[in-house]
Amino acid sequence: MTLISVIIPFHNEISLINQAVYSVLSQDSLLVREIIIVNDGFLENSVIYHQIPIECRGNIPIRVISNSSYKGPGGARNTGIELSTGDIIAFLDADDIWHANKLRCQYELLLSEGSSFVAGAYQYAGQVTVVNPPRTIRSEIELLTKQGIGTSTVLIKKDLIDKTRFSSRRFCQDIEFWCNLAKKDQFRFSATESVVSIYSPDGSSRNKFVQLSYFLGFLTSRRLNPLRLFLILLIYVSRGLSRYMRQTFAP
Repeated sequence: MTLISVIIPFHNEISLINQAVYSVLSQDSLLVREIIIVNDGFLENSVIYHQIPIECRGNIPIRVISNSSYKGPGGARNTGIELSTGDIIAFLDADDIWHANKLRCQYELLLSEGSSFVAGAYQYAGQVTVVNPPRTIRSEIELLTKQGIGTSTVLIKKDLIDKTRFSSRRFCQDIEFWCNLAKKDQFRFSATESVVSIYSPDGSSRNKFVQLSYFLGFLTSRRLNPLRLFLILLIYVSRGLSRYMRQTFAP
């Protein structure tokens, strides 16, 4: 059976890592080969490992690995990719959690549709708004215009990743990674309609103007023509405003 390596980049989320690991252990254990927690912060590996209850250790191999220096979330994921032994990679941020059937429903979709990249819907903790992924993506431009891919929802065949790695960008390093994968011939996208991940509301910058400036910088680096860049930026802002309105005025 094809097995999954779960990569969790860790910085200082010591109070949350326990629930993130629990959510992986709630998955179908036949699918998970290993959990790799990449320590990109200042805590000792033993401190992080001992946050995991004793009764949970041993069901699925759990490794806590230190980066040699601070590399950011993208660099931490790169370390996990390079040390992984599974045929499929799943990403989970240390402050997010998965629903219990996340891996099983995505794995079955991967098999039934011949996909190499599977995403899913997600919610922010304590909020009712659902962020849905695109139904289809066939190119880098479609990925940029449709948007909506959450890193903690993604399942990717390792063959698709190959030597592609995350950049050191503070923001948008995940979008850049998806774009680089979408340019490959073996890129086959699928998405589950159900919510598979719960995001921490503190998981990204609360300053949306900061996020917007990073996204603009990223788009500029892709050397898009000005009209296309403007349209993608407009979609990005519109999605953000729509999400904000739904969260603010939800019953």
